[in-house]
Amino acid sequence: MDPKMELGPGGVEKKERIMQAAIRVSNGKVFIGKGHKIILEEIYEEDPGLVDYREEGFVTNKRPFITRQEAAEVAFNAGQTKTRKRKLMSQDLRLE
Repeated sequence: MDPKMELGPGGVEKKERIMQAAIRVSNGKVFIGKGHKIILEEIYEEDPGLVDYREEGFVTNKRPFITRQEAAEVAFNAGQTKTRKRKLMSQDLRLE
């Protein structure tokens, strides 16, 4: 069994779920938070040059970064969105 695998009740593997919004910048660093706009503001404060080359996505309980397109499928399959979307936006979810 994979030691990183999350198990739910009865030892059943947990379904992949979106946990937070994320932005990956040109140097590979991933910033996470409740929404992309908030994250962009934090990145800009750290280094304004980092916001020029970025990819917006999400982190899940199983992966450190996925694209908006991948996140749309994960969220729908996990019941986090009611409709299937082409790209997931942070406002489509209520992230804690």
